Amino acid sequence: MGLLTFAVEKLVVTDRERIVLAMKDIAESVPDKIDHAMTYFDDEYLGWGPGKTGRVTKAAIAVLARSAVQQYKVQNLSLLGRPKIEVSGKFATVEVSTIITYSDEGMVVKRAIAWKLKRVKRPEGWRIERVDLSDKILP
Repeated sequence: MGLLTFAVEKLVVTDRERIVLAMKDIAESVPDKIDHAMTYFDDEYLGWGPGKTGRVTKAAIAVLARSAVQQYKVQNLSLLGRPKIEVSGKFATVEVSTIITYSDEGMVVKRAIAWKLKRVKRPEGWRIERVDLSDKILP
């Protein structure tokens, strides 16, 4: 019985684990694979951005992300601590803190930025449908 329990624990991936794995994959995609990171965004994404309403589409956020990576000479994005995840049916709220490493006038700068994401479960997996900046840096 113990072996069966161990096997099930190791073979079954929970929704929370899938979301954490996706967040790590997104972070590892920056700066060189922004298009790959965008595969985690929902086709109906309508989230954070600099538009007139403060909201932009998935296509616009991809352009913004590529531009920001170039403009700020982003070198790396990493997760800080463990994301806080609340799953309710086919929806999830994720609070995550990141460290962005970039170059500013020849100096390497590391900056902590906190995000709050709304995710929706689609047949192809958990997709990001909204992103907002947060002021709560997680430990």
